[in-house]
Amino acid sequence: MKYSLIFTLALVSVAGCRNREPAPAFQLPAATQTGANTMGFVVDDRVWQNHGRRCTMYGCHDNQLRGYVETEYNGAQEFVLTAGLNAKDIDEGFSLSIDSLRGPGVYDAELFPNSTTNSRLRNSLYFGNTKQNQSYWSRPQSSSRIVVTRLDTVARIISGTFEGRLYNLNDPAASVVIRDGRFDVKYEQ
Repeated sequence: MKYSLIFTLALVSVAGCRNREPAPAFQLPAATQTGANTMGFVVDDRVWQNHGRRCTMYGCHDNQLRGYVETEYNGAQEFVLTAGLNAKDIDEGFSLSIDSLRGPGVYDAELFPNSTTNSRLRNSLYFGNTKQNQSYWSRPQSSSRIVVTRLDTVARIISGTFEGRLYNLNDPAASVVIRDGRFDVKYEQ
């Protein structure tokens, strides 16, 4: 009985914060290098930006752009950028990762590792559509790349661009094209 009540309250909480408004028409943010906490790209001819609120059984929170740099084993720094877009008929997520951040430069995006490789992220781009149960990943030789144009470890700013064709792992014939991607974030450590 106690657990049924908790589960019911969690469901009511999630249902109470659903996004009822459609997503606005977005414009790409300027390609800056000031730590403006912006990110956007074009996916299949539609401008995409983080927007809305994500709700779970733990409550609702704004879809903020989040950038993290962590020092991994062997002293390599890993950068991860995540964002979400939630509106009336949209529930999408995006992430970008660099497994060995060395500074400004080009990082070719590869396939996200599976359990048979290792637990570290590779240089990768991910785009997912939860409502349609679709996940798209960069893969080797797909011409997907991340270009870091600024890395300021004192001010904790990382900026750059990204692009590529991402493939559905369950249906290799299905893909999305991401172009004109740009990010300019103050990262956390």
